[in-house]
Amino acid sequence: MRCFEPLRILSLNLFLSLSLLGATLTLKERIYPKSPLKLKDVSTISANPALKTMLSSLELPPKLLSDGELDAVEVREFLSSLAFDTSKIQIRGKGVLFYKGKQVTSSFLKHLVKNYLQTTYPNYHIRKITLRTPSIPISSGYYYVKITPSSSSFSHLYLNLEVFDSTRVVKKVKATIYTQVYKECAIAKRKIERGHLITGEELATKKFLIKTSSQECLTPKEVIGAISKTTIYPKKRIKNYMIMPNYPIKKRSKVKIIYQKGAIRIELLGLALDNGNVGDLIRVKNLSSNKVLRCEVLSSSTVRFVY
Repeated sequence: MRCFEPLRILSLNLFLSLSLLGATLTLKERIYPKSPLKLKDVSTISANPALKTMLSSLELPPKLLSDGELDAVEVREFLSSLAFDTSKIQIRGKGVLFYKGKQVTSSFLKHLVKNYLQTTYPNYHIRKITLRTPSIPISSGYYYVKITPSSSSFSHLYLNLEVFDSTRVVKKVKATIYTQVYKECAIAKRKIERGHLITGEELATKKFLIKTSSQECLTPKEVIGAISKTTIYPKKRIKNYMIMPNYPIKKRSKVKIIYQKGAIRIELLGLALDNGNVGDLIRVKNLSSNKVLRCEVLSSSTVRFVY
């Protein structure tokens, strides 16, 4: 059966590509809370029966409506994340999440703020939410709340909330959230000796409390391929001073200098005075004349004199 798996995947991809031709999603202006909330609950779907059934059953992640609104861009990104060819599907309109009730309480607004923060700022730990407002009366019996970010720091987040009675704004509320920021930072799984080329197998991640914007939090991607400048011990957060790029040209290494102008080509021996990646401009001493030249790094052993 395994030999047929690639064919099955290819057939499914072909089906998705062809069946999306002419498909249209029109977002409903009013969306009502439901768990789980499916694509058919937020839009009118026009497509062939098989595709319509497939699209209708898709469950929307909570983050899509955490701010109270849903637009075509968000739906398109959601479908793209599921490997749909969204160039062949039209998405129209905009929807808002309506709640039923005669009043909006402060505790419910805090609940909405908490949900918004958990999906939009997953690295932020909420210590306290301050939101001062009396209960807001709703005459139509239906309302929605739009949440937009105002500003943020490492200890505070500020949000603006607009409460709509049907389609009319009846209250604007400011929320202050006291936070702590935690990020996944690269750590060493085991002791890494000085001068070692770091690989992905030697790294893991751990959450650290980040208190200021200057506090370093390197990801494994930023560390892999670097050279350790010092001994790195297990479970310690890796910082910039501990590593350096694995430069093709290293300072004080001997290199070949290429001088070329028209048909004239000369090769000289030089000494690199700087570290350099391919494409970088570095200083190189011509060992025959002791002159310092400005050169472009071509490879791990060759530079080109730049006029």
